[in-house]
Amino acid sequence: MHTDFLAFSEPRAKRVHAVLPIRVSYWQEGIRTGTHLACTYDIGPSFARVTGLRESCRVGDLIVVERGRNKAPFRINWVGESDLRGQFGIQCVDDAKVPWAVDLQEAEEIYDPVIGPTNSPLDRIDRHNRRRAPRFLIDHASGLLNPVRGTPLLAEVQDISEFGCQVALPGILPSGSEVEFSLKVSEIPFKVHGKICHAAHDMVSGIEFQKIRRGDRPLLQWLLRKLKHECREAGNWNLEVVGVAAG
Repeated sequence: MHTDFLAFSEPRAKRVHAVLPIRVSYWQEGIRTGTHLACTYDIGPSFARVTGLRESCRVGDLIVVERGRNKAPFRINWVGESDLRGQFGIQCVDDAKVPWAVDLQEAEEIYDPVIGPTNSPLDRIDRHNRRRAPRFLIDHASGLLNPVRGTPLLAEVQDISEFGCQVALPGILPSGSEVEFSLKVSEIPFKVHGKICHAAHDMVSGIEFQKIRRGDRPLLQWLLRKLKHECREAGNWNLEVVGVAAG
């Protein structure tokens, strides 16, 4: 099975983990076929991840979402699988103001520390290469790397773990540089803060994750389990070395 990472079309868009009640109406050929309550999992300026939709919903289906007196049409652009079953990604289909605009304006993005190893089934101490967790290879993966000081760069992701990733960049960032990294996983973006822990002359860098946006860690773990099932574990390069500080 092929796993796509796409460049996030709104890489710096605000996104917050927020459980908000919403009313969803279903439409087919211009006729409303039902209405019931659901809730958001996280929200953004033109999108959301939601739960509580009909199990029969598919990518491309049109729905109308209401919150209070505000409503807007949305299209389903992602359907969760496996551990994420029951979750859906929705995107506003026109320039209508999203029903949670006020909630989004008042909320702030929250980041949780990336700590580990934990009791995750992905955890493993490999004493041969001293890696904290298995890394997995990814094809056609990219994201926007935004240094705290400097110009944002488009990064090609080569492999990833729960605690970091290896990327190819159009330039070299010094080891120790603080960065923000926005990725998109199956139409759902996630964002991490970290630092460059390895910078090579061939413009390949290692990023150590330090914080991940609240609500995004389950998405990353789902991706890693999917890659593990596909037998995509990487081999030789030591991205994460326990006990060695970045220079």
